[in-house]
Amino acid sequence: MLKKLVLLITLVFSMSADVRPKAPVPTMESMNQHRGNCKVPEFLVNIPPMMQDDYVECVNSRYKPSKMLAQVVLKQQVNKSAEVISIEPAPRFYTRVYKVTYKIGEKTKAMICNDRMTYCLDDKPIVSRER
Repeated sequence: MLKKLVLLITLVFSMSADVRPKAPVPTMESMNQHRGNCKVPEFLVNIPPMMQDDYVECVNSRYKPSKMLAQVVLKQQVNKSAEVISIEPAPRFYTRVYKVTYKIGEKTKAMICNDRMTYCLDDKPIVSRER
């Protein structure tokens, strides 16, 4: 009888020891605190590293301004005799920023522009305060 009682007590304790509390379920409010208020799905925010280069190449080729648009902007904002040499993605930027290389007479210059060519800056070295 004592054996059965000890076995029963051991069985009860072993069954109750296996019960774990439920994991906390994050609410949408707590998730948005850490991630910001994004309205796009999570898979669009975090691109897997193996897809990142393809994504950057795809976006840059899709939004690349045409040579005709660049020529019009150059003639309006820079000089009437400016000629476009090339348009390529700017190396220091992620996507949708382009380096437009152009020629005025014998001088070759470049500027950095957005995809719609509405905002452009001269391509000059970046000044930093690092020593």
